[in-house]
Amino acid sequence: MLPPKASRRSGGRSVSQANVEIVRRALDRAEATQYYGDPEFFARDLVYRPIGEWAESAECRGLDEYRRFLERFREAWADLKIDEISFHDYGDAVSVRVEFSGHARASGVPITAKVFSVNWLRDGLIVRIEDYTDRDDVLKAVGAE
Repeated sequence: MLPPKASRRSGGRSVSQANVEIVRRALDRAEATQYYGDPEFFARDLVYRPIGEWAESAECRGLDEYRRFLERFREAWADLKIDEISFHDYGDAVSVRVEFSGHARASGVPITAKVFSVNWLRDGLIVRIEDYTDRDDVLKAVGAE
């Protein structure tokens, strides 16, 4: 999941409103405080898989490693705008469609991307996050294809 700093738009809602609201509150808290991985919302043994095609795509294990990944990610951008476009519930998982844009700090090259961040929850905490660029991959991951 990308570190939020975004304007909010209305998103899709369905079956498990509680899980959607947990993910939404986690993103809101991160946006408001710039503190990513608040243990109120994330399990300490969180597993995060970024998009495989990204330069830094190694799986992160644990909340501290996730936080360090997000800090490095943000540092790579001269500016970064992130919009959470929609939230979709799949039972124990919530998919967030995120669009981001900005300029790479090192080169100044403009970059825009669409990412689907799937958040799996257990006992009210986000325990795993996997990012995808293709909606079909999201549907496979959550067993909804």
